Amino acid sequence: MTKYLRPALLSLALMTAAAATPALADAGHDRWNDGRAWHRDHAPPVAFRAAILNERQIVRRLHRQGYQRVHDVDFRRGHYTARARDYYGRPVFLVVSAHNGAVLRARHAW
Repeated sequence: MTKYLRPALLSLALMTAAAATPALADAGHDRWNDGRAWHRDHAPPVAFRAAILNERQIVRRLHRQGYQRVHDVDFRRGHYTARARDYYGRPVFLVVSAHNGAVLRARHAW
């Protein structure tokens, strides 16, 4: 009897392990990265969002980028808008990233 029972139990254990393997693989599935780039298609998880800078930090970063007389800094629609003078002293209207202070758009305000 043990001659037939041992191979049966062994095959049962192998089938159980094989059936559990896909479930273990799906356990670590990242629901934000299902074949699409989550940073372009929809908002990333809260844990991965960059912190929003305050107005003082934005002004400081614009000064470091060569802009002078930065004023009228305002947070709108997820980014900052500001008025300043560029390196040559020309007035510009800026759209600035709220996450890293990078200038997204610069338009000369004549």
